[in-house]
Amino acid sequence: MRTRRIIFCLILGLCTFFSAASDAQAQARPSRAALERQIVRAFDREDPRRALLLIDRYLEYWPHDEDMIYNAACGHAILGEREKA
Repeated sequence: MRTRRIIFCLILGLCTFFSAASDAQAQARPSRAALERQIVRAFDREDPRRALLLIDRYLEYWPHDEDMIYNAACGHAILGEREKA
C-alpha cells in the first residue's frame, strides 16, 4: 500500500513537471503575426539588418515559409550581399 502511494506521487510529480515544461515552451514561442508585423516595420523604417535578425528568428520556428525566405533574400539584396541573396 505504501509503495503504491509513493509510485502514485512520483507519477503525479512527473506529469506536473512535463506539463509545466510544455507550458514554458508554448510561452517562449513568439506570435507569428506579431513577428511578421515587426519585420514589416523594420523594412518600412529602412532597417534591413533588424528585419533580417527578425526573419532569422521567424525561420527558426517556421523554416519552410517561402514568403519569409524571399523576404530574407530581399533584405540581403538591399544590403548588397548578393552571395547571401
